[in-house]
Amino acid sequence: MTVEEALDILDALLKPAGLSDVQERVFCQVWAGRHYEKIAEACGYDTSYVRHVGAQLWQLLSKAFGEKVTKSNVHSVLRRREKSFEFSVLSSELDPSIQHSTLKAQHCDWGEAIDVSVFYDRSKELDTLEQWIVNDRCRLVTLLGMGGIGKTALSVKLAQQIQDQFEYLIWRSLRNAPPVQEILATLIKFLSSQQESSLPETTDAQVSRLLEYLRTSRCLLLLDNAESILQSGDYAGHYRGGYEGYGQLIRCVAETSHQSCLVLTSLEQPRGLAAREGDTLPVRTLQLTGLDETAGRKILEAKGLSGSEADRRKLIECYRGNPLALRIAATSIQALFEGNTAEFLEQGTVVFNGIRDLLDQQCDRLSALEKQIMVLLAINREPVSFSELQAELISPGSKPKLLEALESLKQRSLIEKSTTGFTQQPVVMEYMTEQFIEQVCEAIPPEDSVESLSNMA
Repeated sequence: MTVEEALDILDALLKPAGLSDVQERVFCQVWAGRHYEKIAEACGYDTSYVRHVGAQLWQLLSKAFGEKVTKSNVHSVLRRREKSFEFSVLSSELDPSIQHSTLKAQHCDWGEAIDVSVFYDRSKELDTLEQWIVNDRCRLVTLLGMGGIGKTALSVKLAQQIQDQFEYLIWRSLRNAPPVQEILATLIKFLSSQQESSLPETTDAQVSRLLEYLRTSRCLLLLDNAESILQSGDYAGHYRGGYEGYGQLIRCVAETSHQSCLVLTSLEQPRGLAAREGDTLPVRTLQLTGLDETAGRKILEAKGLSGSEADRRKLIECYRGNPLALRIAATSIQALFEGNTAEFLEQGTVVFNGIRDLLDQQCDRLSALEKQIMVLLAINREPVSFSELQAELISPGSKPKLLEALESLKQRSLIEKSTTGFTQQPVVMEYMTEQFIEQVCEAIPPEDSVESLSNMA
C-alpha cells in the first residue's frame, strides 16, 4: 500500500475534519520508516513537538479504528482495513442509500463564521466537547473565557468536527446584539427549510415553535459573542434591558427535552445557567484557558520571533497562552524590535495597543465592587485572602456582596485562585496598575502629581 492510498483511507474515515497539515506530514514520515528525531530535523520542528503531534495522531487513529494504533503497527492496521474500505466505496457507488454519515448534514448555514484553517491545538477541549454533545447528548453547552482566548475559533472547529452528527447546523454571531425575535425568526426559517412564512407574534410562541424543530430533527445551533446581550457595569450574567427574551430561549433549551444542542460562547455566563449544569446533566460549561507552551511557541515561530526558549516561555506565560494577545505582542515585537523577544521583555511593559483594547473591553463590563477588588489585587501583587479582601473593601456583614463579586470575576476569567488567595494574570495585573495610576493622576492637581506619586512609591 502506498502512502497516498493510506491517506485516502484516513481522509474517508476522519471526515469532515481529516488530518491537520502537521499530522499528515508526521504520518507520511512515519510511513516512510523515519524516527521522530529525523522527522523533526526534516520538518524544522523540535523533537518534543513531533512526539506530541505523534501521540495525538495515534490517539486519533485509535479512536477512529476502534483499536490501538501506534507508529509500529500502523502499516498492518491500514492493510487490514484496505479491503473493507474498498468494499465500502464500491457499495456506496452502487447503492446511493449507502452513504457516509457526513452526507447527512446537508443543511448548514455558517453565517459569518471565521476561517479556522490555521488552528492551534485544542484537541483536549475538542474531545471533551464532542463527548458532551455527541455521546452525552447535552442540550446546552457554554464556552467561557476572556477576550482573545479562542472561543469563537473553537466553536467553529467543533462544528466542523461534529457536523456529520446533525441534520441541521447554523452558526450566528450576537456581536451586534440582534433582538431575540430576529434570531428566533432566523432559526425557525432555517430549520423549516424556509417553509415558515408567517411566524408567531410573541416570544413565547416563537420559542415553542423552535423547540418543535429541535425535537423532530437533530440540530446544532451555535451563538457566538453572547456577552453582547448581557449588561455591563453589573455582576456577570445579567441581561440588557429588552434582551430578557434570550434568557427565556436559553432556559427553555436547557430545561426542555429535545434531541438538539445549543452552543454559546461568551465572556461571561448568562444568569441562571450555573444552577442547571453538572457533570452528569445535559447543561455544561467549559472554561477555556490559554494555549499550552507548545502551541504558543508555534504562534511566535509563525511570526518569525527570535530569542531563547526561556524568553519565549516567559512571553507565553506573561499572556497565559492567550492566542490573540500573543499574536498582537508578536506583531509589535517584529515591528519595533526586529523580532527580538528579549529586547521587548527588557522594556518591562506588556500592555499596549490592541492588548489594552482587549482588556478595556473586558474590564469596562465590571461593577464598582469588582473594579475595587481588581485594583486591590494589582496593588498587592501577591495573592490576597478572602478575609484580607473583606477587611480592605467592605464593612462587616457584607460577605455576600464580596462572594458575589469574586464569583463574577472568576467567571469572567479575570482573577485566579490559589491555595494562598486570589491573584491576577501578569498582563491583567499590569493593566489594572496602569488604570489605578491614571485615576490617581486625574485626581491630583498637575503641579502636585509628580510629588504625590513619588511619595506613594
